[in-house]
Amino acid sequence: MILLIAFALLSAAGAQSAIPPAPVELGMEVRVPLILRVSVGGSWDTVLRLSGFIGAQDQGGRSFAIAPLAIANLGTIRIFSNCDGPYSLSILSRGGGFLENERANSLIPYSLILNGTRLSPRQGVFTYDMAGKSSGGGTLFDLKLAFDDLGEALPQGFYDDKLTFLIASR
Repeated sequence: MILLIAFALLSAAGAQSAIPPAPVELGMEVRVPLILRVSVGGSWDTVLRLSGFIGAQDQGGRSFAIAPLAIANLGTIRIFSNCDGPYSLSILSRGGGFLENERANSLIPYSLILNGTRLSPRQGVFTYDMAGKSSGGGTLFDLKLAFDDLGEALPQGFYDDKLTFLIASR
C-alpha cells in the first residue's frame, strides 16, 4: 500500500513538471552612455603646456619660435563622440590667450587654428562647435598656434601658457 501511494505521488510530480510553464514576457532597455572625450597628443591628459621662445635657444620638445605672423604646429587632438547632436570643444587658456614671460612681465597674444579654423579667445576660452559621431578611432584635428604682427620689440626669453581641453554637449 505504501508502495502504491509513493508511486502515485512520484507519478503526479513527474506529470506536473511535464506541463510547460506559461510564457513570461521580459522587457529589456539598454542605454548607451553619452561619450564625449578628447585626447591631446595621444594621451588622455587634457592639458597642453605651451612654451615659446624669442632669441633664446630652442629647448627641443614642444617649444616653438615666436615671430610675427608665425604659425607653430602643436600636434593633433582626437575627439571621440557617439553624440548625434551638437557639442563644443572649449580650450581654456590659463593666460587668457596670452603667452607670458614672468621674468620680463611681458605678454604676447595668440590665436589657435583647429583644422583650418582660426579661433580667438573670449575671456580666455577658445571655443570650437561641432556635431555628430566620430569614427571608431575618433576624429583627428590639427592644432596650431598663430601670432599676428607682434608690433613692438619684445624681451628675449621663454613665454609660457597652459591649455585645458573640455568637451560637452550643448
